[in-house]
Amino acid sequence: QSGTDPRSAASVFKIKGARMLRPAEGSPAFHLPVSTVPGFLYEIQYADELINSSAGWSIFADNTNGTGSWMETAQAESAHTFIDDFGPRTSGGAPVSGKRFYRMAVDKP
Repeated sequence: QSGTDPRSAASVFKIKGARMLRPAEGSPAFHLPVSTVPGFLYEIQYADELINSSAGWSIFADNTNGTGSWMETAQAESAHTFIDDFGPRTSGGAPVSGKRFYRMAVDKP
């Protein structure tokens, strides 16, 4: 359940141009912009492996609104960008393998 309208081909949940940003100074950060619908709660989850992973999917250390989760309060469809800066409030460090996978959990509270 993501709040999309099954009768409308234009109503879709999508990730809009996920990318790794490497600023001239400082640490890199992964940006994951997602489409959002009013009244829904979005939570970012990550895993460093998809197969044979004993850890499974994890949430950001800080799962409060704006960091690891997002409650859309706008009156119309919008977007929110989740940022994994690999710091203590997000995933806690860059993946050892150099790969990280992300997914979104969506709920209507």
